[in-house]
Amino acid sequence: MGASVSSLLHSLAPPSVVQEQLSPLSSPVPVAMYPMLSTVFLALGLLLTGVFFLYQVSHTRHDRVLVQELALGGISSVALGLGAFFLLLWTGVYV
Repeated sequence: MGASVSSLLHSLAPPSVVQEQLSPLSSPVPVAMYPMLSTVFLALGLLLTGVFFLYQVSHTRHDRVLVQELALGGISSVALGLGAFFLLLWTGVYV
């Protein structure tokens, strides 16, 4: 009952497999790029949100194109989401 996971792995698998399984994880994006990615994605998202707002204000209801609205809204929300994600990583909140 008191066996740890590490001792269980050592007893079930050869040493080379255990060493590969216990190797530390690393981020696919370098930590030094978090500030730049956060800034770029947040700026892009805010810019596209502004373009979306201006599009809604300047066109009448009958002149608007649904595909253009969905594209602007979708791309801006993805950019803002990525910007918020990298901002959290940059500040040390690892999600």
